[in-house]
Amino acid sequence: MDQETAKKLLVEGGTFVFLGVPQETQFGIDMQCWNTEEDFRGIKMIPPGLHYVHYSAVSKETGDISPRSGFMHYFDKKEFVVKMWDKKLEDISKDEISEESIQRLKDNLLNIDKHLAPYPYEIWQKWKQLSSQITAELAQKLSPLNGLIRASVDLLPMRFTEIPKEKYPPGSTPGEITKHYLDQTYSLDLMIAQHDEPLHIIGELQFTYLCFLIGHSLEAFEHWKNLVILLCSCDKAILKYRNVYFNFIKTIETQIDEMPGDFLADIVMNKNVIYKKLRYFFRTVFVNKKKIDGQLLSLIVRFIENLTQKLKWDFTGLNDYEEDEKPVLVLFDDFVAIDEHCILSL
Repeated sequence: MDQETAKKLLVEGGTFVFLGVPQETQFGIDMQCWNTEEDFRGIKMIPPGLHYVHYSAVSKETGDISPRSGFMHYFDKKEFVVKMWDKKLEDISKDEISEESIQRLKDNLLNIDKHLAPYPYEIWQKWKQLSSQITAELAQKLSPLNGLIRASVDLLPMRFTEIPKEKYPPGSTPGEITKHYLDQTYSLDLMIAQHDEPLHIIGELQFTYLCFLIGHSLEAFEHWKNLVILLCSCDKAILKYRNVYFNFIKTIETQIDEMPGDFLADIVMNKNVIYKKLRYFFRTVFVNKKKIDGQLLSLIVRFIENLTQKLKWDFTGLNDYEEDEKPVLVLFDDFVAIDEHCILSL
């Protein structure tokens, strides 16, 4: 990094001291990961803001790597955080570090400084894009109760916002049910109502993606995918929550750029639900383009161009249905279901 940035981070950056970590443990912060050396003591010069600290124990006998664990923490300027490794648990210690012990480490900082790795500043800009809407409060709300994010859902599940099972208000007529299946703004309204502000739904989209990308949580990936599907399945919400959709486009574009190769290959080769829902979303946007804010529309057009160039996706003929998108009529006693979702009165 340049001299000015280095000086600023030396003065304002946070410090994470991790004591007793065995050699060759996998340890990382945000999108960077290392195998620790014998004299490793933590990370210094951490830019103020939200960060994801993660680790995996490595067996000395077999070299097997345990599932990844970690936590999100909002580092204030000059914040000094200390954690201990528990050798029996092969995990971060649950014991609190006393203020006296923390102060002794601060007083001895000059001696331990050489054992602290500098924050990998080259990832900082990308990290800010991936986590821009995750506040400290939102990260705490969505994390498991003990704060630790695990790759295995069996250990402790996440506390993600529940996506409504019923996509329409109680007492809806068949015609109203059809409308709410075609435009799922009602479901999005219910989810946003569970947050302190609308943009927190994008914060949750970012949080779940990072728990998948960094925390290796397939549960988080499923929730991320369901959030993308919901956001792409709305009509009125695009106008109602302009700022949400502006940040949705910026966020998912960055996320697709960082998507692991095997997952991205599945999306590209099989044109899976993410491609299909984005296609549906773009179709909705262009049908309503005269009503949509010009800046948002320009952002969406650029996103389509980038997807076409990067992934070779074809978004021409958005008004035409692909073979597996064509409506299917399913007869019931009193109703007709289109695509097994949209219900119309006979």
